[in-house]
Amino acid sequence: MVALEDPKPYGAMVGERLGLKQGCRICEAGGGYGSLMKGLLGKYSATVGHAYMIDLSWSLLKRQREALKKRSPFITFINGDIMELLPALSGIDFLIVNEVIGDLDTVKDVDYDDLPAEASELIKKYNLEIPSEGRFNFNVGAILLVEEICRRGIPAFVAEHSSDPVIPEDMDFLERGIVG
Repeated sequence: MVALEDPKPYGAMVGERLGLKQGCRICEAGGGYGSLMKGLLGKYSATVGHAYMIDLSWSLLKRQREALKKRSPFITFINGDIMELLPALSGIDFLIVNEVIGDLDTVKDVDYDDLPAEASELIKKYNLEIPSEGRFNFNVGAILLVEEICRRGIPAFVAEHSSDPVIPEDMDFLERGIVG
């Protein structure tokens, strides 16, 4: 943040991108420690009508409640799976999915010549490029979540900063110290 010309919390920057309107209802899936929503509401609490926090983890919901206690009358905390709850959501103006995509259901160690049916259908449906040699991981959950968001027509902010890097064979020194 120090390097930015106009330093502000990440949540406030996300809020700027959303073009929030008075009384809007926001839902964050997988809110972690609540810092994104805290930053967003720190700047836009007068604009946001209600916020919903959905998380699989009771422990993280507790952390979110603590981080957001000053705003708690305007927030509903829900313990659940966004993949199961998304079809039932209504009246939401924006959905925030930040740093969650990498946690969704992934088919691991997929072989190009023996694709699981669910992965094969999605690859064909979206004409996705996949490795023709070796094995790879395929994040089915990410595609299904984005499909459902689009099907429901809910404007969404989806961000993922993590990755699973592929380390070139001639650079195995990069693996030192990595716990798999």
